[in-house]
Amino acid sequence: MKSRMLKLSREIAIWAFVVLAAASITGYLRAPHEAPPLEALSGRETIDGTAVSDILSGKKVVLLHFWGVWCPVCREELELLQNLSKNRDIILLTVAVGSGGAAELSKWMHERGVDFPVIADADSSLASKFGVEIYPTTLYYDEQKRFVLSDSGYTSMAGFELRAAILKK
Repeated sequence: MKSRMLKLSREIAIWAFVVLAAASITGYLRAPHEAPPLEALSGRETIDGTAVSDILSGKKVVLLHFWGVWCPVCREELELLQNLSKNRDIILLTVAVGSGGAAELSKWMHERGVDFPVIADADSSLASKFGVEIYPTTLYYDEQKRFVLSDSGYTSMAGFELRAAILKK
């Protein structure tokens, strides 16, 4: 009985690894491999009126996260994003695509108890400018604000933090 349980546990672990690897590869392949510089956001404000240029000041890794209120996977990441926004070693800036204007989006976020920085992209123009077609998608910029990598699909807190840590110098 014990050897049977051990064998089953090993098979589950192997399948979990295969699924995780397949999801990671798929997320990488579906994400944009080029993105414009963060200056493409100049003149923009978050839904609370904060200038994006103020948020992006400082020498930190930037995670530019595209999501939508209509996206079930994105909604699953809300708590992670809220926690990630408190990490003082990175800058998290999110873009809510096709999710309404600032007032509507502010109300939606308030009802869910989240307050991370978000730009309303009601017409999806920013998503198009950054080549984002899959949600959620995160674009990672190094401390010099250069685009380095991207990922699509659900990401764990460890995944976000590990990628950000790799980009720190």
